[in-house]
Amino acid sequence: MKNLISLAILLTLIIGCIDQRFSINTIELPQVDQFTSVYSQNTKFNFINSMSDTLVMISDYQKTTVERSLPDDSTFFIDDYIIQLHSESKGILIVLLGTAFISADFEIINPSLNILLMPRDRNSLGMDIRIEEMFATSTDETEIFDSLELLNKGFSTAYSVNSPEQSSFSQLFYNEEYGVIGFRDENNILWRIDSVEQ
Repeated sequence: MKNLISLAILLTLIIGCIDQRFSINTIELPQVDQFTSVYSQNTKFNFINSMSDTLVMISDYQKTTVERSLPDDSTFFIDDYIIQLHSESKGILIVLLGTAFISADFEIINPSLNILLMPRDRNSLGMDIRIEEMFATSTDETEIFDSLELLNKGFSTAYSVNSPEQSSFSQLFYNEEYGVIGFRDENNILWRIDSVEQ
């Protein structure tokens, strides 16, 4: 019996010392899932502008498990969240990719949300938000506001990115409660989220 106990302890120690990379199978990203929880399949997002025009965008939501490779040829799996907001009438596409930046030694697993505003036949405007357990940060290009007002509606903890050229589609705004809360189109018209229909 003592030999069995000793063997069990030894095996536990050996398994605990194995490189962490080989003990990871799938990396789940609940932070990204929570940060994008407003989105689901075929949700309707209604935007308005200062002239009370309306713009309807429909969401497509997909969660996939993707195989990733490391420089040492080892592989692992990670949850990816792909969300698309599209408007057929305006030819506007907003793509949200929830994933993670992962270091080769798995010391850093940084869940993130990358958002691209993609007008037809023009350059895209991107936003990058790094998500932690209880808060989110951003890259240098993306600003964070404790509160932000768009067309007379206030939003808390909002993220904003501006195109340095101030060309078409020059601004994009996001917050956790509503998702994409606003953007400027090719005519420099600001659109702001008005309502969400599940």
